[in-house]
Amino acid sequence: IPNLLTALCVRARQSLDPEERLAAIHALKNLTDEPANLIPMTNTPECFATLMQIAHASDDSITEMMQYLGCDALATLSHWFRSIATSGQRIEAMKTNVTPSKDLFVPTLNIITYEQWE
Repeated sequence: IPNLLTALCVRARQSLDPEERLAAIHALKNLTDEPANLIPMTNTPECFATLMQIAHASDDSITEMMQYLGCDALATLSHWFRSIATSGQRIEAMKTNVTPSKDLFVPTLNIITYEQWE
């Protein structure tokens, strides 16, 4: 359906009916569960802004359930971005028959430099 994401974002932000708003947010959350939807959601300018606005609960009409779904959707999208970012390192480790570091998939405060001044 053309402009589905845009329509859902508009309904999630502007609908006066709380049930319609919640349904739009649920639909957005369900779409985040499929990694193939990451690119269309990234290419829809208001998609991330809508989820952030809902997660922030910028007005009194956003219920705790709506806020939870917004946060969950952002966390799921973050997971897919991280999976994509670390897949290259995982593939390189498999090519060289090296076991990937456990730190590869867990955020740490370690500074990693790689031939920084060469």
